[in-house]
Amino acid sequence: MTQFGEFCPYNKAIEHLGDRWSLIIVKELAMHGSRGFNAIADGLPGVSRSVLARRLRKLEELGLIVRDPSVRDRLAPYRLAPAGEQLVPTLLSLAYWHKR
Repeated sequence: MTQFGEFCPYNKAIEHLGDRWSLIIVKELAMHGSRGFNAIADGLPGVSRSVLARRLRKLEELGLIVRDPSVRDRLAPYRLAPAGEQLVPTLLSLAYWHKR
């Protein structure tokens, strides 16, 4: 029997993505593609700009999103990295679960 402890992959995923906004940001980028900070903020009513900035930095550090490398300034749009794209089926399954 596997211990459900500190290094459990499920626990680590929830630790990184279990906050209020992270998966919603991933969903926003999955639905709309590459978007700048202001466009993401517009799509997430209720999120403060400081919280959004922190979540975007965290998602970048986790390798789930990247900034467009063709734009070389702080206004570069964000897009899903391959690891973020791998989360899309999970997000779709959550949406399906909710509808049922």
